[in-house]
Amino acid sequence: MADRKELEMLTGFGRTLGGGMLFAVQPDEWAEQPGDHRTFVFRPGANSVDLIEVVTRPIHESWMSTNGTGYCPTNNGQLLIYADGAWTTEVICGRAEEFGAMTGFGAPLPANDELIVGGSASIFARRNRRWKEHNVPDDVGELYGLHGLTPSEVYLCSDAGLFLWDGKEFESVDGPEDDELSNVLVVSPTEIIGVGDGVHVWTDKKGWRQLKSPCDDVAGGLCRLGRDIFIPSLEGIMQLKDGKLKKVATFSTNPLVAVGDNIFGAIVGGGICRYDGTTWTRIAVPKLASGEKR
Repeated sequence: MADRKELEMLTGFGRTLGGGMLFAVQPDEWAEQPGDHRTFVFRPGANSVDLIEVVTRPIHESWMSTNGTGYCPTNNGQLLIYADGAWTTEVICGRAEEFGAMTGFGAPLPANDELIVGGSASIFARRNRRWKEHNVPDDVGELYGLHGLTPSEVYLCSDAGLFLWDGKEFESVDGPEDDELSNVLVVSPTEIIGVGDGVHVWTDKKGWRQLKSPCDDVAGGLCRLGRDIFIPSLEGIMQLKDGKLKKVATFSTNPLVAVGDNIFGAIVGGGICRYDGTTWTRIAVPKLASGEKR
């Protein structure tokens, strides 16, 4: 039998710990079929995770609305929707498109949730349950992270720099000098956090500035819990608080996801770490071989 390996967490969501979901992959299956592997669904707990379901589609990105509906772009141009304990499928586009970054804007009713996902050479925006494709500028070869506070002001990181999308068109905007951002988090209309080789802050008064960092190898993730922002790296987890970075855990992680009042991180080399607002704890993850039944 092939080697049994710990399942690797890729993303997750949840408004509460008991109602949260973490999505993981068997690493050999991901390497063998990166666009068509199974997804293992964990229910996170304080000191453990329970494997509750296997979804036969790949899930790399996810987002949960304020109304409790969960959204996961998957392969073949489709979207998986989780609501009331069941999965349904929605077509984003009629071709075998695969999606990367995702963000959304919640509404009281799921029908009014607005979603944006990044494709290979375009973004797809959902409004009133209808999807529309928007091609990125010609000089963009690869899309990275995206985030915004409103559907008409979304920032997109790419290999051609930083762009602002107003819901109809893309506008190139200044990013940090000498660094290509892989992800952004729009904190407020006057503040943006960006990560590339380093960690940067933009404010409307001072523009971009790079923060002094206790870790050199930033992993590209950003996670917000309350007013604090957590950034994974290959040297540990950093916390951005009151404008300064400090190293708060030695786990080498990527990504980090918020579930209720907790943060869960995929530890490089196996396992998950959980932060409850005070303490970081390592949690073991089930082991499976490629193709093995759960």
